[in-house]
Amino acid sequence: MTWKVGDVVRLKSGGPAMTVAVVDKHEQVLCQWFGSGGDFKDRMFVVGTLEAVVEDAPAGGSSLTDDL
Repeated sequence: MTWKVGDVVRLKSGGPAMTVAVVDKHEQVLCQWFGSGGDFKDRMFVVGTLEAVVEDAPAGGSSLTDDL
């Protein structure tokens, strides 16, 4: 998968949700997130080690497709 800046991802092995900040030409992705203590973290990961984080629709809310 090709990641783009702003995508929310996580390591395939688990861990926190992270935001993609940079994607370089060497298939490296700089991700940023807040650690459990609220400290800001960033680290480079190989593209293939990440998966998309799928967020559920808010409880009781509607999605754009509900009206279609």
